[in-house]
Amino acid sequence: LRDIRDAQVEHKNKYGKYAPDFKSLKEFILNDKAITVRKEGDVPDQISNDMLVALGLEESPEKGLTEQQAWILAQKGVISGFVRDTSYQSVMEKLFTNDRASGTRESKYKFNVDSLDVVPFSGGRKFVMFTDFLTKNNTQVPVILVMEEKPLTKDTLLIGSLTEASTSGNWAE
Repeated sequence: LRDIRDAQVEHKNKYGKYAPDFKSLKEFILNDKAITVRKEGDVPDQISNDMLVALGLEESPEKGLTEQQAWILAQKGVISGFVRDTSYQSVMEKLFTNDRASGTRESKYKFNVDSLDVVPFSGGRKFVMFTDFLTKNNTQVPVILVMEEKPLTKDTLLIGSLTEASTSGNWAE
């Protein structure tokens, strides 16, 4: 379930929604790229006259500088220590196969995308996945629920919820 959750969170980060089924999620893991943004430094709180001139502004913005404005200032050499660098790597490598991912995975078993939807140690029982959107504060929020298709006990393993935006699980984490 952690692997499913990690892959779905990565999918939501890239596409703004969860993959609707296991086939789509597996294709995403195998064939897509994950976005990683390296962030160093903060947007300056204080705005100097040099910053205003470099941005072509006559007065300070009411809400302060945006990330994009700070990036422009860094590119022009007006501020230092502010870095935003986007890189891409395969989802499979980022989440499951690179040394760091392999070291942080809590499972002692090697990741196998083909068995992503199979409940471990169940004799082949499957997980089922449901995705939808909720409206929260006039904003569409993606939601997901993954659970055992045919639970053996009333305490079915699951992650997420279709009634609230959560990717929490009900097992000991």
